Amino acid sequence: MIKNPRVLYLASIFSFVVTLTYSFLSYIDYLALINKEDMQILKMSDSFTHTYSKLRNLEMEIPATFTRLAFEDFNTNQSYSSAENLIRVLGIGRIGIELSGKNNNPKLVRIHDDYLTSQDFTPTHKVSFERNKLISRTIVPSVANDISCVKCHNKIFDSDFYKEGDMLGIYVVERDITYLNWMSLFYILLLFTVLALCIYFFLVREKSRSMELVKLQTRIKIKDVKLKAKQRESFLLSHDNLTSLPNRKLFNDYLSSATLSKDKYSIIVGIVDLDDFKKINDTMGHAVGDILLERIAYRLDSYFKKINGIVARLGGDEFAFVWLNTDAKFKINDFCESLLNELSKKTLYEGYTLFSKCSMGVASWADTKNGRPSEILKLADIALYFSKNNGKNSYSIYSEFVSSSANQKSDLYEFLSFKSRIDHLKILIQPQLSFTTRSVVGFQTTGVWQSESNSISYDELAILAGSDDLLWRLDLIILQRSVDAFLEVNKLSDSVLPLSIEVSVSSFLSSSFIKQLGSIVKENPAISGNIFFILNESEVVKYYDHLKNLSNFFSDLGIKITFDNFGAEYSSINYLLKMKVNRVMVCSSFICDEDYDILQYFSDVSTSLNIDLSVKNILTEHCIESLSDNSIYSIQGEYFSPLLDISSFKYYLQNSQASTQ
Repeated sequence: MIKNPRVLYLASIFSFVVTLTYSFLSYIDYLALINKEDMQILKMSDSFTHTYSKLRNLEMEIPATFTRLAFEDFNTNQSYSSAENLIRVLGIGRIGIELSGKNNNPKLVRIHDDYLTSQDFTPTHKVSFERNKLISRTIVPSVANDISCVKCHNKIFDSDFYKEGDMLGIYVVERDITYLNWMSLFYILLLFTVLALCIYFFLVREKSRSMELVKLQTRIKIKDVKLKAKQRESFLLSHDNLTSLPNRKLFNDYLSSATLSKDKYSIIVGIVDLDDFKKINDTMGHAVGDILLERIAYRLDSYFKKINGIVARLGGDEFAFVWLNTDAKFKINDFCESLLNELSKKTLYEGYTLFSKCSMGVASWADTKNGRPSEILKLADIALYFSKNNGKNSYSIYSEFVSSSANQKSDLYEFLSFKSRIDHLKILIQPQLSFTTRSVVGFQTTGVWQSESNSISYDELAILAGSDDLLWRLDLIILQRSVDAFLEVNKLSDSVLPLSIEVSVSSFLSSSFIKQLGSIVKENPAISGNIFFILNESEVVKYYDHLKNLSNFFSDLGIKITFDNFGAEYSSINYLLKMKVNRVMVCSSFICDEDYDILQYFSDVSTSLNIDLSVKNILTEHCIESLSDNSIYSIQGEYFSPLLDISSFKYYLQNSQASTQ
């Protein structure tokens, strides 16, 4: 049973085409050979006749008689032909009376008559199937090309019947090629069979070899895939998947080995952190954020390869580097400036133009005390936080001053976590005055941290606490103390003075803060409807999806909303409506230094939406004059009063009420 019928089918087709082509060419060649032999036979007879006609006279026997006798002798002589290949030579005279050259074969008569009709005396070769035989004929017309031939034939007819150039008859060489064709067919079939079998076995062998080759290639490919997977797995154990930079583990190993070398006192360690990276992810998508991380990683890697350093991704948007500063001429400040300039180059991606800003903290081995690799990394981290607290997009080199700033955060964490040394957090008050009457219409509280050697504002406290679970705790303590101040102040006031308090929007992400906020308001019903939460507009946009769900919660508790720094970035009226904002607060430095039309725009917006407009941080008389003729509800700033503690504010309030009476 044939195991590969498809291969046999292909082999048969190929063999058939080859055999058919070979047979056709052989047959054409065979017919050409037959024709050549026939022409040679006839040419000998014609040459004899032509030569004889040149020498004879009209009284001699005509040449056609000798030609006929030669044909008869050829046909009866068996040495010229065989039963398998019978050859006969015939001469057919014109009109059938030329020297007994007539023939009763209608096929030959028709060929003879066709020549007379067409007058084309070109020799032809014909093959036809007659009486179950395959007959081959070569036909050559006999033409009277000599005047002696014409005279001789006309003498017989006793008329001028022939003219020079007339056809006298035809010579025919006739062969029976039936047997030869059967033999050719046999050999063709034999050739086809042998060729098909040879090709079949060849293809089977090649297919088997191909299958073995495919199996071998597959095994090699599987081994290659396994090897690459193992290499990839090994790579990922020590490198970051996104940026292909070394990870924290490999970085620590490198740092540990560097501290054991003789050049350890030239070790420089730094931590780089992208500023406001979360905004990019939130506004442009994580795909854009990943592209920015890849570009920053590429710039860092390229930079440190030039100076024989190493850079790693610690996680998120934080990178670290180790560099051996063996060249005393290379100043560390120049190095930091150069690196920040490299990282701040713009990045183009799918229509976006990204300007990366980074904060960097740097420490040297000389700053360490216990000589551990983890210590120098911690010092660089302290320097990084110092850069973050001082406006970002900058670098800081570790020093004692930088260290003291880190200690402030440690004190703050201890206070917020364990509520020890509660007297360190002070509540200060700034009066809010009516723009038209200059009477006190409310007050804003803020928290200030005061330790033995430092004083830290709320904005600085928010930066220090923002990276830990500290900020909502800080806001909660300031809120509770501000409510206590509200209750104490309004004992002296003829009318209720509303409380404004700045709260970080990120605190509302904590369910604990929201729960305790509700408890504080319910325990002190007097503040319901008289408390304004001052929210930074840019933070509202950042956490809007979460904050919008709290809008009804604020309304139920009687908490009103103030948008701070309105117009500085977004100025979205849509947010004002959806968040049910009651007041917008504008910084005086923004509107007093700008064109009058900007202030008029804010005034028109607040009036049309029935929202109070408040101006803060007023410092000069010039700024007061620039605010004239506008529908401003309240003003505040150092020009009217500095930040006051509770006792000083009560005194300020009494004097203010007395002056207005």
